[in-house]
Amino acid sequence: MEAVKYRYTFPEFESKLEPIQYFAEKFLRFIPRNIPDYPSHGVDHSIKIIEHIDSVIEKWPLTLHDEEIYLLYLGAWLHDIGNIIDRKEHNIHSAYIINKSPILESYLGRTIQNQLAWVAKAHSSSCNIMDVPIEIGNVRLRLTSSIFRILDACEIDNTKCPSEVYQYIEKSLNPESREYWESHRSILNIKFKNSTICLEVDNKEKSSLVINHLREEIESVKDIILNNEITFPVVEVIETGLY
Repeated sequence: MEAVKYRYTFPEFESKLEPIQYFAEKFLRFIPRNIPDYPSHGVDHSIKIIEHIDSVIEKWPLTLHDEEIYLLYLGAWLHDIGNIIDRKEHNIHSAYIINKSPILESYLGRTIQNQLAWVAKAHSSSCNIMDVPIEIGNVRLRLTSSIFRILDACEIDNTKCPSEVYQYIEKSLNPESREYWESHRSILNIKFKNSTICLEVDNKEKSSLVINHLREEIESVKDIILNNEITFPVVEVIETGLY
């Protein structure tokens, strides 16, 4: 199990994240990936979201409670485990697994378990963000779920579709799948500064497919972000050459 750094959590929370990672990896290793049609959503996806969480806390004018940051880290590990059942409505399956797990209840307690199930369910815009409770316990749950949805949608750069794999499967991809893989592959880097999501790409036209999806996910939580007096994030696309 890879050691993961969490830059913005207290020791009492961090000690609980290791067994959660171990629990999540049992699922993430065995999710049917159907590689030609499905860019990476495994352990690497979770770790990249954790890096995004740290970057946003550091770079954006955003104040989160300790419990909310902890919930974001938990969500990074567990939001996609429902793919083990089915890709379609995987967010609902993830919430079901989380809510029904006695292991997670023993690690987290029932309140955090319930909060986490909502974050997992709401990470997709197929879930109306207004269905999420405004608060549970000390957590602004609707806001935290909105932020998580944005950060999950930001995990779109070329590490999801590595060249080492692509060179062997390119010829077997159907046209729609190839378009998605090429779109991810054209996004070189993502950075967070102020309330801006900066995407460096080598081809604006190719990258637009997944970047437009990112914009849609952000737009789906716009009212929640603004109602909490947080500056609405802007997506900035910069076309560059290859490094």
